[in-house]
Amino acid sequence: ILVILTTIPLLANTDNSSSTSAMLQDTQCVGENGYIRWYFYNNIFGDDLADLYSSPSFPQNPSGHLDVNSLASPYNFNNQYGSKASGFLKVPESGSYIFNLTGNDESRFYLSPGTDPDSMKLTAWVQDYSGSEEHDKDSLQTSDTRFLQEGRYYYFELHNKEYSWSDYAIVFWKTSFYSDTLWTVVHGSFLYTYECETFCPPPGEACDDGDPSTTDDRQDGFCNCAGIPDDLPPCVGERGTIMAMFYDSINGYGLDKLYESVNYPLNPHRAEARSEFSIPVNAENKYGSLVRAFILPPSSGYYQFNITGDDDTRLYMSAEEDNPDTLNMIAEIDGWTYSSQHYKYSTQSADSIYMEGGQAYFFELHHKEGWGR
Repeated sequence: ILVILTTIPLLANTDNSSSTSAMLQDTQCVGENGYIRWYFYNNIFGDDLADLYSSPSFPQNPSGHLDVNSLASPYNFNNQYGSKASGFLKVPESGSYIFNLTGNDESRFYLSPGTDPDSMKLTAWVQDYSGSEEHDKDSLQTSDTRFLQEGRYYYFELHNKEYSWSDYAIVFWKTSFYSDTLWTVVHGSFLYTYECETFCPPPGEACDDGDPSTTDDRQDGFCNCAGIPDDLPPCVGERGTIMAMFYDSINGYGLDKLYESVNYPLNPHRAEARSEFSIPVNAENKYGSLVRAFILPPSSGYYQFNITGDDDTRLYMSAEEDNPDTLNMIAEIDGWTYSSQHYKYSTQSADSIYMEGGQAYFFELHHKEGWGR
């Protein structure tokens, strides 16, 4: 599985003061006033935003969207999902503004000093959860005082990850033109849609990669169209499905216990087809697993791989491209991590690896579970 590691901006702690003089802005992405678009991503487990950020569907392939008339997500929308709202804020008068965020579960509010999304900074953060009007559970919920200029557009994003039960993410502010003592929800009259959102065709959609030597050209979900070369090794099977094999009733937490099993590797107790390079979460206890797969990168370039696992987990890659007999371990977890905990061990991430587009590369994922998650 290719995990693209995205850098999340750090919490801003500066006063974004600016001159009150008029400043030119690029407003080509500023849309309609009165509402913003709230995008949701279904069937993403976990209660941390890291689970949303590591999902292949984020941000290019949302499950859908709703138009909302305030800087807040719909209340009690669903379970096991993530969301992102984006747009522009324009204030009616220049002055000092303070923002506050409430959310369930983890929520983050980003604000840019202008219209550029790449310049946004983390402005308010609910690390776990808060009540919908619990404004002071954590100091990180509240921003520093910001100077905002009348007539300027400020790009923002609101992220939220929900696990179960009630869910919401709400941005409040204190303003000189309404109340500098009461938290009020940022209303749609100050909001504008973001019209430059880029989405990729859904994975599996038919396309044309422009290469006459490939067949069954399909989108990969990351805006790449890739077909199947006609000269693949004979062991390469069906695209889009890989097989995970399981070996039950093995005590211990280390992979050495799996390797010592008389059933490993040719006699698994069960097997399951998977649509991603992973095994099911919380499937069983006291078992081991083996997942073998070929990866065909959609384009040539450098790739980096990262693994998470509980417990002992190793990722191997063939040294001679498609030759399974030349495996080298490229990442290892000698212990355990949470499902989206990418930086607990330095050995979790492989070095950058150059891979040719359309070339088959053989990988194996080894895993031993003791007890618990």
